Parts: sequence; C-alpha cells; structure tokens
Amino acid sequence: MPRKLKRRVAGNEVSRETLLDTPHRAFTLMYGIGRAPNVRTAMAQRGFTDAEAERGQALLAIVTRGLPTRTTDIEVAMATKELDDSDEELIGMIGAAFTRFPDAHESVLTGIAPIVGPKAVQNVATLLERLNELDKTEDGREALARLAQVGVDGKRRRELAALVNTARAKDKMKVDEAALKAEEKYEEALLDLRDWYVEWASIARIVVKRRDYLILLGLAERRSPGSGGGGGDDNLDIIDPTPFMDPSKPSDPNDPNSGGT
Repeated sequence: MPRKLKRRVAGNEVSRETLLDTPHRAFTLMYGIGRAPNVRTAMAQRGFTDAEAERGQALLAIVTRGLPTRTTDIEVAMATKELDDSDEELIGMIGAAFTRFPDAHESVLTGIAPIVGPKAVQNVATLLERLNELDKTEDGREALARLAQVGVDGKRRRELAALVNTARAKDKMKVDEAALKAEEKYEEALLDLRDWYVEWASIARIVVKRRDYLILLGLAERRSPGSGGGGGDDNLDIIDPTPFMDPSKPSDPNDPNSGGT
C-alpha cells in the first residue's frame, strides 16, 4: 500500500520536474535574501526570521544529499543505474528510426516516456518485449533492421536484456530498511521545501519591487532579444509564478522602488 502524505498546497500544483528543481530555486532565494540587506530587512518585517531561514537550510541539506540506494548488491545497483542512464537514448533512437514505420512506432512507444530511477528497468524491459514482437512480421523486421542501422541491433538488445535480468535478480535484492526510511525522509523534505519555497517566494514577489532584486532572488529573468515584449527594464519574465499572483500585472509606475538599479 502506498504511503499517504499529508495534503499539501504546493505538492499538488506542480509537476515532478518542477518539484525536483525546487532545491535550486530555494537556494537562489535564500542566497538573494542574504546578499541584499534591503531585501533581508523587507522580508524580516514579513516574518522571515533566522529560524525560518534555518528551516529552509535544513530541508535543503536533506534533499541535496539525494536518494539513497535501496539495495546492497552492487551488481543489481550497477545494472539499474546503467538502465536508468540508457532508457532516454533508447527511446530517442527508436523514435527516430521508426519515423518511416508508423505502426511500429505506435506499437513500441505508446505509453513510454523517459523516467528517472529504478522504474527505468521496467521501461527498458517493456521496450525490449515490444521490439521482440516486431520480429514476428515482415514490416516489423524491416523496422528492426532500420533500428539496427542507428546502433540498436540484436547485440545491443541482448546486452540490455541481460542488464534487465540482473536488475531484476530478486534473490540478490536485499532491501535496506535504513535506506527506505531515508528515502521517505527525502520525499517528505522535498515536499516541505516546496511548501517553504512557495510561501516565501510569494511574499517576496509582493514586497520586493526592484527588478534587479527579483532577478537576484531567482524570481524573474530578462527576456532574450526577439522573445517578445517591449524591451528595456520592463522586459521581464516571472519565473514559476504561484497561483496567488498574476505575473502579467504590471508594477505600479508611480512606485519609486519599482525601477531598476
């Protein structure tokens, strides 16, 4: 039964990719607040105390250590890592090689996308099973011949199949209970850090008016030339806007603090 996490605001609103990018954003926010005295003062007036900064730093320390491995067998761990490193390239090569074979493209790649972590083992296993099915038809064999031309030949498929068998060696997979607990702690800290970041980034967007400070905090960036907008100091993109703010709303032109440096 999957572990139930407490209901969250931030965790339900963002993709996994955005969630995993949160440590970088949280560090940038903390660094910017600490570097700019005016920003630090403004945030302190809104409750950003030393204790709050330390809470963010503690959560960041947990998630930057990364996920521990669940298994103690080195062969299983190495095979899993190699498959994790290989699935994106394999999917890309199949997609490119099967451009001229739409039926094979659909039958092999439907429902498949690159994934990070141990689940990549199942990803590769599914792809290999589907590729084997193609060998039963003439069109399928033509598609496999094209795939071999781009480097995914029978030899490479057998190598990947051997890695899958090794990674699935249940008799070798000794689950490390301490690693499981550390993984739960990591996931919990990642969600807590996202909540922490959304809270303080939302407040910073309200109280910080200067564009250079928003950029320092990682909350905005200048648009590149040709990407639209009027150019100059007003040509900013708000990064990762929260649902509590309207990033398209212009700042008050009468506010003396809303200008640049």
